[in-house]
Amino acid sequence: MLWILAVLVGCVGDGVPPTWESLDAGAATVCGIRADSGELDCWGGTGSNPPAGLTDLAHYAIGYGTGCAVDGDGAVTCWGGEESPGELEPAPGTYQLVAPHRSGSCGLRVDGEIACWGATEDGRPAGPFVDLVTAAAIGVALDADGAVHQWGGFAVDAPDAVFVQLDTGYREVCGLTDEGAVHCWADPEADDGDAAPTLDTPEGTGFTLVAAGYGHGCALDAAGEAVCWGEGPGTEAEPGPFTDLAAGSDFTCGLREADQQAVCWGYQSDPEG
Repeated sequence: MLWILAVLVGCVGDGVPPTWESLDAGAATVCGIRADSGELDCWGGTGSNPPAGLTDLAHYAIGYGTGCAVDGDGAVTCWGGEESPGELEPAPGTYQLVAPHRSGSCGLRVDGEIACWGATEDGRPAGPFVDLVTAAAIGVALDADGAVHQWGGFAVDAPDAVFVQLDTGYREVCGLTDEGAVHCWADPEADDGDAAPTLDTPEGTGFTLVAAGYGHGCALDAAGEAVCWGEGPGTEAEPGPFTDLAAGSDFTCGLREADQQAVCWGYQSDPEG
């Protein structure tokens, strides 16, 4: 199959590409914090339009058709979620980060405990935890010792390693160890034609960040270049170096170090100015 490579850089109304502080992606949506205004802005796919005026955020994350953000006071705002309206109603509490997804969302409260709303609520472990991600009916948390805790019907255990960062695709989980190695593990039932397991990860250490897509993944090496694996157009990395990565269904985006612009490879639409 011939994959058509689309390198897409967002443009504002005056034709000047915007600059970004960070990026995140869901299945078909990319969001980021604009460097000029500090406001969260998104493009592409369903659930791509957050409420206006979201600035000074402590955290934000994009799921499948939905997104959530945590403000400086620890309050959560969610949007999208047309297929699962309950995702927009977070459990009470003060949060430090949030992990939305199509089948349910969770947040990490400031005390390190997890609160969930939707399909990922049942079976969540007791904390405290330092990081949290979700996928399709799966929750994955990281404790202060770098151990991974999973719930929600995921039948595959995490590798025996000390992890410092996690990311999820559809039903895949990828993690970065304290030595800079990349590991991914996937539910055996995830190979449904839309999101094949992404287990063929690069060897070696020294990686600094990992991003899991839907059937593929990418990581930043020590030089800031994107190293990708799996299937589809999201694996055909553009040259960096990059400071951030965000992977979706059939694309990956990187935040270019030289000019803070978003560079995407694979299938994605231009962000609106």
